Amino acid sequence: MTTPKQGMLAPGVVLNYTYEIVALIGEGGTGEVYLARNKATGREVAIKLLKREFAADPTLVELMQREANALHEIVHPAVVRYYELLRTEMEGGITFLVMEFIRGESLGDRLRRGPVPADEIMQIAHRVIDGLEVAHNHKVLHRDLTPANVILRDGDPAKATLIDFGIAKDLAQTKHSVIGGGFAGTYQYASPEQIDGRQLDPRSDFYSLGATLLAACEGKGAGDGKTLEQIIGGKIRVPETEHLPGVLRPLIQALLQPNPDDRPGRRAIHPHRRLSWRPSRRSCRPGAPGRATTPGGTRCCRPRPRSPPRWARDPLAGRRRSAAHRRSSPGRPARARRGRCRHGRRLARSTRRDPRGLVRRRPDALGGARGARA
Repeated sequence: MTTPKQGMLAPGVVLNYTYEIVALIGEGGTGEVYLARNKATGREVAIKLLKREFAADPTLVELMQREANALHEIVHPAVVRYYELLRTEMEGGITFLVMEFIRGESLGDRLRRGPVPADEIMQIAHRVIDGLEVAHNHKVLHRDLTPANVILRDGDPAKATLIDFGIAKDLAQTKHSVIGGGFAGTYQYASPEQIDGRQLDPRSDFYSLGATLLAACEGKGAGDGKTLEQIIGGKIRVPETEHLPGVLRPLIQALLQPNPDDRPGRRAIHPHRRLSWRPSRRSCRPGAPGRATTPGGTRCCRPRPRSPPRWARDPLAGRRRSAAHRRSSPGRPARARRGRCRHGRRLARSTRRDPRGLVRRRPDALGGARGARA
């Protein structure tokens, strides 16, 4: 029987008369994450706080405040929702962050079962790119994009969600993760400019995304079995990608370029997203003719051929459509209807014509002739 982890807060403790601690669900070098329940609404939330020895560190408290202020305005399904930053006088004063609780395993846990199929990797890439784009639009860099910080909500790759925007970093030497100075992140997935302490931009997060996708293709963490010196030295060149599926190879090669100028930026990332496809139900069934096996052994679906545009199939379609629009346009005067002029006004009875060409005249008081030839 496994003994549950013990943290600073025991189950049943209530913070600020609102959040009741349920269990400790995560622990890093500087912080802890708890599952809690809002007593007023019954909603499950995640509580992140600094450990007792770091709770009084003004630098870490400032980083937590910065994270809360920057991410409070971001509302997107691909980014974890930040609710509020509070402080309690328990344990000598604790500053804690209230976040959305996401049920599901992380991509890092999924890698323990082996490589991820190519179609699932593309779904994860689409989702993470959407989340990064929203964060970058709010001037926020993740700086620690790893498989452990990508949660598959309810186990669905299409619902991948970014978490942990750079506060609770693991200080264990085995994890090669530190915080402070000019570096905050994980060496295996950090960009070369991030390790060197240079100025960062969104392209640094895209490098980490490429390393995360490469780890998902290989079914193991980046840099496993390598020393810290070997990990840093390998950043000067693009890793081997010949064994990757053809649809993923160009995308990962573009993201893992050592020079930031050679990587796709926030706007240039969209052309690479065209490398994906939406497999049809017919080709996804086992044994269907559309099924294919990549050299790496991963089964994937062949992309469906795109149909040519309408103008290529029928060059005169545009002209016919324009002519029909001119004929039916309400702005042009149409042929006058019977009893109305060409401007749509009703005509006097004396000027109306019938189909036989007779002019109907207004009858006089004595009952004169009703009509004559025009």
